[in-house]
Amino acid sequence: MRQKWLIRLGALEWQRFTHLQPADGMELIGSVRRGAQMGALARLPDQRYVQVNGDFLSTLSQAQIRRALNQAQTAAAPPTRPRRAFNPRPSGPPANYVASTHAATPYSADDGEAPPAPTTPATTPTVTIKRRRRVIIP
Repeated sequence: MRQKWLIRLGALEWQRFTHLQPADGMELIGSVRRGAQMGALARLPDQRYVQVNGDFLSTLSQAQIRRALNQAQTAAAPPTRPRRAFNPRPSGPPANYVASTHAATPYSADDGEAPPAPTTPATTPTVTIKRRRRVIIP
């Protein structure tokens, strides 16, 4: 099965493939793509459609391009989606919130008091240094 032509309308589309060429009398319409073949879509003064890549013009199948262009024109406007109603977050904690099991400490930096001493002494970590293995090739 042959792939269909995909046409996207607008100046943002054709500007990726060529520059404005008003002297040629062609009208740049958009971009055209089928598989790996892509370029700007233009209509010549004699109403033929061509693919433009830089300064190179390629003739296209007129019937296939007209068919794809009719579909592109109906799909040119972005589809409208219904807007969601604004739903502010509830003011409480989230449903998966788990309250802390630690007791609150009465220390406050404004009181000028020192924080309470920890009940268990801090243990110093033990660091073991291993020698790097070296491979000696005779």
